[in-house]
Amino acid sequence: MNSISGYQMVESLDRILKALLKIVWLNFLWFASALTGLLIFGIFPATVALLTVSHNVIEKKLDFPIYHHFINIYKKEFGRANLSGWLLVLCAIILYLNYQIIDQSNGQVPLIVVFSFYFLIIIYSLVAIWIFPLMSCFEGNIIQYLKNAIIIGLTKFIYTILNLLCLTVCLYISLEIPAMFLFVTAGLTGILVMSVSVNVFSKTGLLQRTSLNIINQKN
Repeated sequence: MNSISGYQMVESLDRILKALLKIVWLNFLWFASALTGLLIFGIFPATVALLTVSHNVIEKKLDFPIYHHFINIYKKEFGRANLSGWLLVLCAIILYLNYQIIDQSNGQVPLIVVFSFYFLIIIYSLVAIWIFPLMSCFEGNIIQYLKNAIIIGLTKFIYTILNLLCLTVCLYISLEIPAMFLFVTAGLTGILVMSVSVNVFSKTGLLQRTSLNIINQKN
């Protein structure tokens, strides 16, 4: 009995170490790829590649080296990921400028404008949380990604909060322990976010599709 328990313990430890090694390796690839694009052009395709490989790791679909798969996705999605990412950055800048205007208006801005602004903040957050997981799993165009991100974000709000929580906790711990950021933050975040996202895509039936179509509101 003891020998069986010992074997199971060793087997569990082996699985944990292999999972940790994959996380560290994904973290390194994300950093290296982001730096290859001088961060400005590298961070968004590196993020899509990270999430794509994380998805395949979760689904145990990788029958080839992670490195080659990561680099292939990075190159393939370079243009589309940068377009989506910098569109989000531009929208964030516009929203920030609008916030400054509202903040300095001394209450002169109509209430409907304030409510509209916060509504746009919510929509922006939904898109920012879901667009890259969608891009990492499905073929589509920017409009399809945006629409699906909003629909999933609203109809699967609990999962949206879970993904936001994963991002926030990983970032907070990394700020408290900087070494974690260098070795595991990106890889761990990718695995956690895609674990939540794959669950959502399964519930909506998206994982049975080869391309991205607009999700029916009833799903």
